[in-house]
Amino acid sequence: MSTSLEASLAARVAVLNELNSADLDLSRLAVLLASWVRESLGLSAEVKIDHPVHGDSSPVEVDAPPSEFVPFAGVPQTPLRTETHWEFPLVFRGVRLGRLLVEAPKDDRESVCPTIVQDLAHEFARLLHQARRFEKAKEEALKDELTGLGNRRLFERTLKTYIETAREQRFPFSVLLFDVDHFKRFNDLWGHETGDRVLKLVADLLKRVFRTDDVVCRIGGEEFAVLLCDQRLQGRDSNPPREARIFGERLQREAERLSEDPTVMGLLAKISLSGGVATFPWDAQSAEELLREADNALYAAKRAGRNRIYFADEDADIIATLAG
Repeated sequence: MSTSLEASLAARVAVLNELNSADLDLSRLAVLLASWVRESLGLSAEVKIDHPVHGDSSPVEVDAPPSEFVPFAGVPQTPLRTETHWEFPLVFRGVRLGRLLVEAPKDDRESVCPTIVQDLAHEFARLLHQARRFEKAKEEALKDELTGLGNRRLFERTLKTYIETAREQRFPFSVLLFDVDHFKRFNDLWGHETGDRVLKLVADLLKRVFRTDDVVCRIGGEEFAVLLCDQRLQGRDSNPPREARIFGERLQREAERLSEDPTVMGLLAKISLSGGVATFPWDAQSAEELLREADNALYAAKRAGRNRIYFADEDADIIATLAG
């Protein structure tokens, strides 16, 4: 490898030391590393990121390399070589984060100095480690600690994104707000530990009832929220979709069965939910209006005796009467 090429790669290693991982996610880092190798060496390169299995602090077991791999001698965290590729492990503090695959031309297998490329790979591994920790911290900041659902911050952020996207692409979505009925009674009669248990039971129920791509959150106290969309209806100006009603009514039925489950109780009071639902764009055109319509429907459901769900469109007359 020429001195100028080594100097170029070394300079890019130095640049990595100045990068702030908060500004780069894992996928962008992987693209950056591959592009730098291609630009510097003129060889195709690919970065494969390992998904964490054991967490940040536990080493990931590395499978034994195929027999055709030949290690470079004397290089830390030894790269492996085949007739077609070099494989540089991206390892930081004993944790393998991924692999850097670099094309190995048949006519010049020694055209890459493994040491300098490994220096580059090592610095990327360090930054990938930091980026992974940063992404995990961001994820934790959007999660409700008690239930493992999303929190209010995630709900409000996603609702804003949904509104913007739905306006552009013309697909409907619904906001479902739910309260645990008479929740204060669980805390007052049997203590906060029982109240927490009820919240976890309801959270687990929400996870079972709704789909993995629905956004399910605990937005405070005993209140839960779901963002439910169906992009199959994109561009249609038909009647409001019935999905929200189907899922909402199923949730209500399943909640009523919680207190009957002998593996759950324990609890001396029946668990039930009250809910309110509003759908974009029929019931409202903005995030604030959509939340207000769903909240009005929820309030009406409580005033009507609880253990029911009202829909902003279909139950408008009842909601208006009870709000008056």
